[in-house]
Amino acid sequence: MPKYIKKRRGPKPKLHKVIQGIEHKQCSGRCKKWKPLDKFGPRQASWDGKRPNCKSCEKKRDKQRKEVASEKRKKEREAAPSGFSVCLNPTCIVKELQPVDQFIGEHVRNNKPTSGCLTCRNKGKEDRKQRYAACQKVWDDWRKTHPCVKCMNDPNYEHNYLVIEADHLPEFEKVTHCSNMTYWSHSKRGPAAQQAELMKCQATCRFHHALQTQQRYHDNGRIEKQASKLRKRKVINKEKHKRGCCLRCERVLKEGEECAFDFDHRDPTTKFIRNGKTVCPGYFVYLPQALFNTQWPLEQAKCDLLCRNC
Repeated sequence: MPKYIKKRRGPKPKLHKVIQGIEHKQCSGRCKKWKPLDKFGPRQASWDGKRPNCKSCEKKRDKQRKEVASEKRKKEREAAPSGFSVCLNPTCIVKELQPVDQFIGEHVRNNKPTSGCLTCRNKGKEDRKQRYAACQKVWDDWRKTHPCVKCMNDPNYEHNYLVIEADHLPEFEKVTHCSNMTYWSHSKRGPAAQQAELMKCQATCRFHHALQTQQRYHDNGRIEKQASKLRKRKVINKEKHKRGCCLRCERVLKEGEECAFDFDHRDPTTKFIRNGKTVCPGYFVYLPQALFNTQWPLEQAKCDLLCRNC
């Protein structure tokens, strides 16, 4: 053997076993079990191209490491001086203290600081954007080439793909909504599965999609029967009819089309917050009657009436 070739140090690698015609390897982790080679992750430096620990043991070890790192960061956040905080993301590249303005969320809810810093949140957005790119292109191309089946009968119709939604036809089984990029961008699905789901749909604008869904609910007997909710819904619909039309496009509100018109806050920061979460006007029917009676007059005064397309 040439001198420049170093001998392997440490224990000799364990040989594989053939069990019931399938090649197995013993895990070096906690389980110490003999498992098929596909239960081990790849590793180029190993003599067999596989990791010494099985995937299950690797997953448990990684989870424990993250828990230890998270606990350490939580203690550092509690001990941080006033005006500063620590990112709770174990893989955060910013190790030192950061100003508290790096932990303010962009969504309107409570004043609780976010767990991740602005750097981690921006990185997450960029990663999701790259992961969603292929499915997002399929979704956008479909909307651009499919006008609303209801609106296209209007000679003055101008196609705006941003308000187009995929309305699942009742004769097909729905997997999930076609705009769910988190679902379709998964490695087990992808653009091909998303395109197959789009074949079950017709293109409708947001306005007509709401009306179509309401009609199907009525046809299937899915009608709200609880008296308290109907009572509150009647109050909300009365205010919609009082305003009469969409503030932007001036679409007239007709009887039975109340579901396609929503109250939109002029200032999102003024939304009603209950139990740390914002409550949109459409969900006021789920509030207790006493709270609804006091809060609804205040809330509707902050809003404009808009149709779903606006």
